[in-house]
Amino acid sequence: MAGRLTVKERAQIAARYEVRNSVVAVQRWWRTVRGRNTTIRPETIKSCHSKLLTTGSVTDAQRSDHPSTSRSVDSIPGRLRKLVDAAGAYVDFKVMHQYSHLKRYM
Repeated sequence: MAGRLTVKERAQIAARYEVRNSVVAVQRWWRTVRGRNTTIRPETIKSCHSKLLTTGSVTDAQRSDHPSTSRSVDSIPGRLRKLVDAAGAYVDFKVMHQYSHLKRYM
């Protein structure tokens, strides 16, 4: 798998697409620059171009440090929650059973 495109490469792709208005022309240019067997997807070309037109930049949007979604036991629906609760009880039982010989020392 190829690495991520740099900001400079994304800007070049967007500029080439703006001038040529052809995905195939940009792909041919990309192969001459990066090597015969390298490819760039049409979605990538159009994404770089549209991002440049809408935001004026091809850089990635700033992301927050926390995940966009999270799961807690309260947000798990119905049957799956019962399975999670049962698994938790089983783990608690296994841990309690494993260390039951230590109760006499507490």
